[in-house]
Amino acid sequence: MIQELSGGTVCALLPDMDPAHASTAAPPTVTFHDGLGERHHVIDRAKNEPIEVLCLRGELTAVPSFEFALRERVSHLATFRHACYARVKSVERLKNPTSTLALVSETTAGVRLSEILSYAEKADVTLDIDAALCLLRQLVPAVAMLHENAPEIAHGAIAPERIIVTPAARIVVVEHVLGSAISELKYSPDRYWRELRVAVPGASAQARFDQRSDVAQIAVVALSLILGRRLLDEETPNRLGDVVASSWANSARGGLEPLPAGLRAWLMRALQLDPRSRFDSASDAQEELENFLGESDYLAAPTTLEAFLAEFRAAQDAAASARAAAAAPVREPVSKSHGRLSRAAPRAVTAARRLCRRTSGRLSPVRLIHFGKKKGALRRPLQTSRLDYCNAPKLYLTVAP
Repeated sequence: MIQELSGGTVCALLPDMDPAHASTAAPPTVTFHDGLGERHHVIDRAKNEPIEVLCLRGELTAVPSFEFALRERVSHLATFRHACYARVKSVERLKNPTSTLALVSETTAGVRLSEILSYAEKADVTLDIDAALCLLRQLVPAVAMLHENAPEIAHGAIAPERIIVTPAARIVVVEHVLGSAISELKYSPDRYWRELRVAVPGASAQARFDQRSDVAQIAVVALSLILGRRLLDEETPNRLGDVVASSWANSARGGLEPLPAGLRAWLMRALQLDPRSRFDSASDAQEELENFLGESDYLAAPTTLEAFLAEFRAAQDAAASARAAAAAPVREPVSKSHGRLSRAAPRAVTAARRLCRRTSGRLSPVRLIHFGKKKGALRRPLQTSRLDYCNAPKLYLTVAP
């Protein structure tokens, strides 16, 4: 059972657990959000293991058939297991005022491909063509394997936002049960793209989700990888032919290089732009991709991808350290003998130094200078180390000789 506590805390409970016991749960981390909703990492108390909870947007779940289609697809794929896919556990309703619909899955260590592309676009480190082909060479057979195991099933939402790259430079496809529910929204292809980052091929007003649309979505991911950036809102799927025609690849040696003709042709067929020349299945796309790689000089090996991921993690760690340093509370200066000084301490120190110069430094370490309530007032040194904290406005400062 998933429960939302006060303040938006999402907590996973044992089936027989008293929800009141969840009040001590720590607030979860929002790990990622997109047009589908927010992801939270929480602990499944039944198994004491981390899980990911996708809290779906209310605008999506307001469609009556959305939840039914999602539950049906999760049930259909309940026995599906593969290392390239994050296992979906269940569909739940949060016990909050809006009864949020949530998809519960296993957590996957790594980073979303969309975040990697955002970093590659801004950083000096290039996601080159060899690293891009390494990822593509993993994605295409993963989707083909899903289609072979469930011929009537399509992922429906393949995108950089739904692909995780692990620290070992492997991909894991997540949220692969959403296709049938998303199709119930009945959006136009343009709206699917702009709001959910779901690419639907074809120029017709009615979006169609099938295995050919999965192939087109693979091609959209491939083009993003080759360009080394996320596609723009204006670069809708039916306009990507022009983008492919003008694309250059990021060379492993630095700079740009012409996109190989074989890869350009593969992208055009995968995008489903021409019904007379397109891939009908992910298996066909995989076979043609392997033919291209076999005839090219590209290794599509994980070496360059691992180097890029190392740079990415280092940049993330540096950014996290900077945020932690900025958020850390600033400590006020503390005297050598007694408590914390007030904000007037810098003025007090200046006045004390002036007094020391006038007295030739004859003040002892235990002597205290007593500053009164009047701003800038400097009274005589006290011949004692006793502090009287009853008079709160007063400031006491130990002066070194």
